[in-house]
Amino acid sequence: MRASRFLLIIFIVTAIALLYVHQQSRIFDLAYSSGKKQAVMKELLDTNNILRYNLNVISSLSYLDKKLFSKDADFEMPNGEQLVRLTSAQEQIGLTQELKKRNNLLAILFGTEKQAQAQTLNR
Repeated sequence: MRASRFLLIIFIVTAIALLYVHQQSRIFDLAYSSGKKQAVMKELLDTNNILRYNLNVISSLSYLDKKLFSKDADFEMPNGEQLVRLTSAQEQIGLTQELKKRNNLLAILFGTEKQAQAQTLNR
């Protein structure tokens, strides 16, 4: 009887000690992973600041002036696939009305006209 009680107490103490050690090791793992994430975050913020600085320098008028009027500036006419066509507002309205007429049957069948619209909250 004494031996079984002693073994039970040893087992319970060992289980509690193992749970405590596991908990402490998880705390250290989380601390290390948090430190690594903060290091990555700092690196990303530094990269972001460098990119913002480069963007400001590249878009400055003095930089553009130097690039445009330098002797090694090489400009060429764009190819047909490099051109972008901008439509006016009147053409855009005509296209949307035409699309509404085409999709009217689908709108009636599936009820796309009754969709909810999201509104932003002003905080």
